Amino acid sequence: MLVFLSSLNLFLELLIFNALQ
Repeated sequence: MLVFLSSLNLFLELLIFNALQ
């Protein structure tokens, strides 16, 4: 569960980072 949340958080951060560029 914790691994799923951390990977989801990383995916969301990458998505936001790509959206800002």
